[in-house]
Formats: sequence, structure tokens, C-alpha cells
Amino acid sequence: MVLLAGCGSGSGSLQIADGAVQQGARVVGNKSVTAVKLSTDDVTRLADQARVSEDVIREVAPQLDNQSVWQRSLSGVQTVYQQTPAELRGNLVGLACDGMNGEIATQQQLAANVQQRFQVNNQDELTQLVHDVVGLWQDLYEARNSGDPDLQAAAVLACFTVEAMVG
Repeated sequence: MVLLAGCGSGSGSLQIADGAVQQGARVVGNKSVTAVKLSTDDVTRLADQARVSEDVIREVAPQLDNQSVWQRSLSGVQTVYQQTPAELRGNLVGLACDGMNGEIATQQQLAANVQQRFQVNNQDELTQLVHDVVGLWQDLYEARNSGDPDLQAAAVLACFTVEAMVG
């Protein structure tokens, strides 16, 4: 299955690196995904989100699997998928990705968002969920705020790719 993640049209379509798609699909258990494509609108939106030029998104996307932040992010997603119940996984990954949008800037905010989103009343459960996602959140947040255009682009592309796979 080829995922056309964006709704926009245009001949400037771009594909995420095959290796990244295969790795991500294995981790999230969605082996039917064979490609993730970005429309022109996706490229524009992701460039704005990463605070980089569209050219940087176009350069990094086909090489995403070679980016260190992709490998670290994939490891973080794998931790989430191995440690948490299936019904929480996609939302935890989404929370980690929210850090790139400036919505979650500290571990305390991450914990508060986990508690609110999942209505966790048990402190041990809250601690475990935050522990499971904090590495992913921190890697993405630091890359997004690094000042390195390639890292910034790779961080938003990592979230885009994984979120496209988990729906």
C-alpha cells in the first residue's frame, strides 16, 4: 500500500526513503505500507513546521533512513510499541511529536499531557507511560530546536512518516 499522506495536489510529489518506510512499518506492525509520499502541500507545511526551506525537506526526505534522528526516533517508537498497550501507542507517539510544535517543552508538561490525555490516576502508571515516551519526545524536541536544518527537517519527517503509518 502506498500512503499519500497529504491531501494536496501537485506534480512536486516526493517519497520518504524506502529504507525508512520499511523500518517504520516493521516497528509499528503495518507491513502493508510500501511507500509514504508527500504532496507539494505536505512539503510546504512540513518546511514551515521545521522552520526550514522546502528544499531542505526535499533533500532530507529521500535520505531519511540515513539521518541519526530517524534512527533514534525509530528506537523511541519501538520502545513505545514494546512497552505500552496497543490502544495507547499512537497517542503516545503523537504526544512526542507535539513537542516539535512547541506544545510540550518540558518533561513536566509531557507528564501533565500524558495524565490529561489518558486520564491516568495511578502514579505508577503515569510514571511508566512518561518513561516510555520521554526518550522519543526528547530526541524529536532537541532535533527540532537544534538550529541544524537537516536535523529539524528529519525530526518533522520522522513524525510525519510514523504518524502516516499508524493512521
